[in-house]
Amino acid sequence: MPRVKFSVEHIIHTLREAEVLFAQGQTIKGICRKWRSPDPTSSR
Repeated sequence: MPRVKFSVEHIIHTLREAEVLFAQGQTIKGICRKWRSPDPTSSR
């Protein structure tokens, strides 16, 4: 079984922070860049 990288609380906190940044006008690409995650290939 693979090791879990992030806790549920950490993921929820990150997503809530992303919502705030998006509401402030940040792009999805900019938010992903902030956390050094891969750029999204599509937004839904």
